[in-house]
Amino acid sequence: VTFLVDHAGVVGGDGVTHQGIFDNSYLSLMPNLTVLQPKDGNEFCKMLEFSVDFNGPLAIRYPKSYKTEINDSEFDSLCWEELKKEKSGVTVLAVGNRMLDLALSIPDVSVVNARVIKPLDVKFLESLREEKLIITLEDGAVSGGFGSAVKSYYGNAGPKIEILGHGDGFPSSHSEAEMLAKSGLTVENISKIIKKYTNSLV
Repeated sequence: VTFLVDHAGVVGGDGVTHQGIFDNSYLSLMPNLTVLQPKDGNEFCKMLEFSVDFNGPLAIRYPKSYKTEINDSEFDSLCWEELKKEKSGVTVLAVGNRMLDLALSIPDVSVVNARVIKPLDVKFLESLREEKLIITLEDGAVSGGFGSAVKSYYGNAGPKIEILGHGDGFPSSHSEAEMLAKSGLTVENISKIIKKYTNSLV
């Protein structure tokens, strides 16, 4: 079975209690359920094709609309996709189109399309053990979400992890931009986090 979960993330016009920021958390708690989120419409279509022969329950969460088509790539395994590689020691793991647009706007960071929310791509995570800082971006609740799973995977033995997403509560605005800004999901805030951490290493 494949579950298609639309309106993922903040949706300004749906009212403060009807936001798609909680689905990732509860979906990730379901045993044996694979959870995906595409980076754009093309990848969404490829995930649907992939789901036809997938041997197990699978959920694909996607937003109300897409801002951009990022690039054309294959989706034939439960692996993440590296979109940009830098030598700064800072990697951003971004879930979904909106967060990838944000991540790709930040200079001098590596950007990963974390299109498989569950299970985590542990092979990729192992390749990041020597990074100085990993930032996770998700248009969803932090509690029980993607970033929390990444941090739990590393425990106390991995790189510094900064988790950015929405807090434990209902949004108080009808503006998507305001909701994202309140949760720190902006280029300015992420740049400050990187600068602060970089300065602490000097």
